[in-house]
Amino acid sequence: MSRQSEATEGSKSNTLAIFFDSLLHDLRFALRQLKRSSGFTTIIVLTLAVGIGANIAIFSVMKGLILNPLIYPDPDEVVAIWGYEAGSLGYQPFSGPDFLDVREQNSTFEEIGVYTWRWLNLSGDNEPERVFTAVCTPGLLEALAVQPAMGRLFTERDEREGSEKVVILSNALWKDRYAGDPDVIGKMITINREDYAIVGIM
Repeated sequence: MSRQSEATEGSKSNTLAIFFDSLLHDLRFALRQLKRSSGFTTIIVLTLAVGIGANIAIFSVMKGLILNPLIYPDPDEVVAIWGYEAGSLGYQPFSGPDFLDVREQNSTFEEIGVYTWRWLNLSGDNEPERVFTAVCTPGLLEALAVQPAMGRLFTERDEREGSEKVVILSNALWKDRYAGDPDVIGKMITINREDYAIVGIM
């Protein structure tokens, strides 16, 4: 039995040696071919670089959106809702009337809100600047169960027509533009030539 096992081990090591010898031979041949045509080599290297870079970028996005949990409490209970029309090529954002209908008929979700992204002009206290903002209903922040570091969140009263326009500052904007001044709560700023009251800091 021992002689047979030794013979088996010997044949395995010979097979591995032949495999690695063949692999080295193929690699040397490939390198010689690449040296002969530098243009083709450049194309191969660039293709690999673009492919690897794209894969890293996609994985980074997937990791942030899917693999890492959301930073909100009970992230498994947070969902996004989109509209869909038969014959359309993709999902559509809610219109205002659709959102009001869904919110009125909602019997499933604890809170429901909508938001959209916009670039707006901020002025009225310092130099004017263009800021990236989220315009949202009070239900969005309630649904995410986040609390401001200072001040308050939006309320249903803020949604009513004719009510004072209000804004919540991000922590970064508060520190960069207002040097972290806690007295900004209640102050008025101008956004797209309209007056808004600062009610909170996230």
